[in-house]
Amino acid sequence: MATTTYLDASAIVKILFREADAGPARELWRSASRRSTSVVAFVEARAAIAAAHRDGRLTVALALDRRAELDRRWEELEPVGLDDEILQLAGSIADDEGLRALDAIHLATALYVADARTLFVTWDRRLAGAASRLGLAVAPASII
Repeated sequence: MATTTYLDASAIVKILFREADAGPARELWRSASRRSTSVVAFVEARAAIAAAHRDGRLTVALALDRRAELDRRWEELEPVGLDDEILQLAGSIADDEGLRALDAIHLATALYVADARTLFVTWDRRLAGAASRLGLAVAPASII
C-alpha cells in the first residue's frame, strides 16, 4: 500500500525557496510514493513567491524560476479540492484547535485523504501540534 505524504504550503515553499534547512523537505518529497495537498497551497506558494520578490529576497529571474518549479512540482501532486465536508471539518478544527483558516483547511484536507500510513509534512509548529493531536504522523518530528 502506498504511503500518502500530505504537504502543507510551508513544506512546499521550503522546497521552492531552497532554504538552508530544506534538506528534510526535499528528502520527504523524494521518498513519497504519493503526494497530496489542498488546492489552496498553490495560491499560498504563489503569494509567498510574489512577497519574496516584492521585498527583494528574489530577483525577477528567480521569482520566475520558482513559479516554474511550482508548476512542475504541482504536476507531481494530487491536489484535493474543497467541498462542504472538508469545509465543515476545517471549521470545527479552527474552533477546537485555534488554527488560522488556511491551516485548518490543510489539516481538514489531510484528515479527509488520510489512511493509517499518511504522513503530514509541515514547518508550522501550531499546525504540527494539532495534526499530531488529531492522530496524524507529523514530519519533521523535530517540529512538534
